[in-house]
Amino acid sequence: MSIHLKEDSQRLKKRGSLALVAAVVVVMTAACGSSSSDAGGSSSSGTDASVISAADALIQKHLAIPTKILQTEKITPKPGVLYYNISCNLAIVGCGEISKSIGTAVKGIGGEFKRCNAGATPSKAAGCFTNAVNAKADVIVNNDVPLAGSGNGYAQATAAKIPIIGAFTGDPLPTTNEPTQAAADAPRVEAQLLADYVISKSKGKANVLYLGESQDGSGAVRGRSFASEMKKCHGCSVKTIELDQNTQETSAPPQITAALNSNPKLNWVIGNADGAAAIAVTSISKLGLGSKIQVGGMDANPQNIQYLKDGKQAVDVTVGQGEVAWAAVYAAARVASGLSVDQATPTNIWLIDKSNVDQVPASGVFFGPQGYEKQFLSLMGK
Repeated sequence: MSIHLKEDSQRLKKRGSLALVAAVVVVMTAACGSSSSDAGGSSSSGTDASVISAADALIQKHLAIPTKILQTEKITPKPGVLYYNISCNLAIVGCGEISKSIGTAVKGIGGEFKRCNAGATPSKAAGCFTNAVNAKADVIVNNDVPLAGSGNGYAQATAAKIPIIGAFTGDPLPTTNEPTQAAADAPRVEAQLLADYVISKSKGKANVLYLGESQDGSGAVRGRSFASEMKKCHGCSVKTIELDQNTQETSAPPQITAALNSNPKLNWVIGNADGAAAIAVTSISKLGLGSKIQVGGMDANPQNIQYLKDGKQAVDVTVGQGEVAWAAVYAAARVASGLSVDQATPTNIWLIDKSNVDQVPASGVFFGPQGYEKQFLSLMGK
């Protein structure tokens, strides 16, 4: 299939900035075998007022709930297309919601939909790509299964000439046979926003425990972005511990508890994803530190939204999970129809705290701007 790419120099400049993240200052072994690092500005000096002002301005921009999708060009999707969704572990809330929405979008435009759960291992992910090739998929819509975690999956798709449309994959741009990614810049921006929120609310005097993980591309980007933005805060410090996303329900609590006990000056804990943030809320509560330490997370899972409403969590940030899915399908329809795509297919990003948490839908999940599905269907002639 012929794929035409439009150069996105602005997007490439943004991706290039990720390579400039400062090196970790101290590396040590943390409790339960995790890795740990200290980074950020020195707490012995103050943070420049301009840094705090810039952080204030950025977070205010993203506190307003999005109302419109960011795509504008109308298309007529090619009929009879098989859209094959390869999804990250469906046991994870965000993965399941995005995959479900991909299916809804495909069926909404009259396409054929098949799905494979890539689970948590490269070998299983590679098997999903094998299934897509054997099914003679016209296009693969890849939900957060990065090149690095897919075994030989991308190579299989390339050999079979099946284009891959990324949704939150966090792969470098450009990546062979992945002409575009929906929410390509979201992991970087989400983490940057949380860093700026911490800088703003602490007036440049935060001592942060960052709960990281490097098992998928978007998670690694989030960690680098948070560390990079916090470097601007000379009155802040950041300590990072690495969690295992696949075992964190049992392995993370003792890691987090040990880090909290050994760092009595901490006043913020930021989770690389909401599962980690939720565990931090529980650990902090058990230690009686709820009035001292604030928690932030990413993905706006329903449990974390409830924590926001209850005052147990301070902030969260998310893309519209449904919007990401529909944006990826919109891009996939373009590619399957022989149309060009930008390397980055943009989506809205929403910052949620006590000031706007009541605007989250009753379901507890922000799927996207109100009526986003109808907005996309209108663009695709439905």
